[in-house]
Amino acid sequence: MKKCFYGFALLFFGAAFSACNQGEGVGGSSSIEGYVYNVVHYDDNYSFRADTFPAIGTKVYISFGDEQAVGDDVDAGADGYYRFDYLREGAYTVYALSKIDKSGQKIAEPIAVKAKGKLTAAADIYIHTGDAYGTAIIKGTVDPSYHHNGTLWSITPIPPVSERRARIYNAGEDFPFDEVRISDNVYAFQKLLPGKYIVSVESEPKEYYSYDVIEFVPSDTITITETGIVYEVPPIPIWVNI
Repeated sequence: MKKCFYGFALLFFGAAFSACNQGEGVGGSSSIEGYVYNVVHYDDNYSFRADTFPAIGTKVYISFGDEQAVGDDVDAGADGYYRFDYLREGAYTVYALSKIDKSGQKIAEPIAVKAKGKLTAAADIYIHTGDAYGTAIIKGTVDPSYHHNGTLWSITPIPPVSERRARIYNAGEDFPFDEVRISDNVYAFQKLLPGKYIVSVESEPKEYYSYDVIEFVPSDTITITETGIVYEVPPIPIWVNI
C-alpha cells in the first residue's frame, strides 16, 4: 500500500511540475533574436533632424507572458544584435529604454513576440536619445516697420531685422526662461515640453526716438499639445527708428 501511494505521489507531483512549466520562461529550447537601434535627436538644429545607429551595448530586457517584471536581460552586441536563449514557447515582450528628458527619465520601447520553434526573430527595437526628443519648437517672425521722427518711411525692399532679442515665458509668469537673437526676422525656441507659452520680441518705442529705451511686444498664447512639431507664430509687428 505504501509503495502504491508513493508511486501515485510521484505521478501527481510530476504532473503538477510539468504543468507549471508549460508557461513562458526559461527552461526550453527556443530562442528570440533581434536588433536594437538608437535614434539620436540632435540639439540646436531647429528641425528635428535625427540619425539612426545600431545601439551597441544597450541593455535589452525580456518579460515572460503577461508579467511586468524583468525576466532576463542581455547587452546588444555588434550591429545592435541581441539574443535570448533557452526559452519555452509562448508570448514574450522584449524592450529597451529611451531617454526622454534631461532628468534622465526613461520609457520602455516594447516589442511583442511569440517564441515558436528553435529561433524567432523579433521586430526591430528603436530607442530615442538626445535633448530634442519628446519636445517641440516654437518658431516665428517679426514684421518691422521703419520710422523717422515718428513718420513711416517706405523702404523697398524692407530690410530684415537681426540681433534684436526674442524672449519666451511660461503663460502667466512675469519672467522669461529663455532668450534668443532674431536673425533675418526669424527666431526659434526649441526643446519645449507641452504647455502654454508667450513670446515677446524687442521693439523700439513709438513715442520718441531713443536708442536707450526698448519695448517687448508679446504674442498671443501658444499652446503646445504635441511633440516633434514646429509651432508657427504669426508675424509680430515691431517698430524700428532710423
